[in-house]
Amino acid sequence: MVKKNNSKEKATKDFTINFEVPIKHHVFTLKSAKKWLEQNIKVKNLDNNDLEDKLKLSISDKTTLIISIDNTINFTKRHIISLVKNFLKIKKAKYYRISPISPNDFSIIAVK
Repeated sequence: MVKKNNSKEKATKDFTINFEVPIKHHVFTLKSAKKWLEQNIKVKNLDNNDLEDKLKLSISDKTTLIISIDNTINFTKRHIISLVKNFLKIKKAKYYRISPISPNDFSIIAVK
């Protein structure tokens, strides 16, 4: 017999982005990246303020940003990658790119 889980916890997808290399090279700060992503993430023309608790950005340590998204929202990895690419372009960090580490983990690396 399988018991159903009737808890109020929501299932979320967590995406991790490691900004260690550009932060070490003093290109930008993690707080500026978090602030820019909070202002520019949109899902179905709703921004972060309208999504309330369905989308959360948090800083786990000095170089890592975690994006937690509720499973009820249709939000793809491609959207996160394009947002990070746009952020790098705005900061004129043309020698950096986003690279996947695992399916939900990304890292910003330097390109030679």
